[in-house]
Amino acid sequence: MTKQRSPHSNVQRVRVSYAIYGAVAALLIGVLIGRTGSPPAAAPAYLAPQNSHASHGHGTHEVDSDRAPQVTLSAVDDAISGINLYLDTVNFDFDAHQVNSAVVMNEGHAHLYVDGVKHARLYAPYFHLAGLSPGPHELTVALLAHDHYAFALKGVPISDSITVVVEAGASQAGDAGAPDG
Repeated sequence: MTKQRSPHSNVQRVRVSYAIYGAVAALLIGVLIGRTGSPPAAAPAYLAPQNSHASHGHGTHEVDSDRAPQVTLSAVDDAISGINLYLDTVNFDFDAHQVNSAVVMNEGHAHLYVDGVKHARLYAPYFHLAGLSPGPHELTVALLAHDHYAFALKGVPISDSITVVVEAGASQAGDAGAPDG
């Protein structure tokens, strides 16, 4: 006597196979999200890629996570006027001589945004900022390649933000970035 297979047994095997594949996929996605904590936060609107060449906000260059540049922005009051900014970078080199040239990963310049508006390009880790009105101001720096595309990790531009509070009556004379003497 020969056993005949039921035509439904293959259907059950296929359903079980899809269920196993789905469970494995869900497990892998959970592991990947768990390794990075939570999905990356969305970039502020002013750091998002734009179509206007005048904005110099063209897009991004995705970097490897093991060599991703990092930036930490800090600020201290200047003894004469304004605020002195410092960009502490890891895996990133400033190079003003290569701006508008071919991309070299982890090399370029930074853009400084004050309250969401692009304020200056920075070709070195130090910058003097003056002329801010009294009150709180959000300062953001983003690291960019020579072609003005932002470096990004998992689609999020590499940047840092801090809030500074300019006290009423504090000396903010002078133009931003201009030497005060």
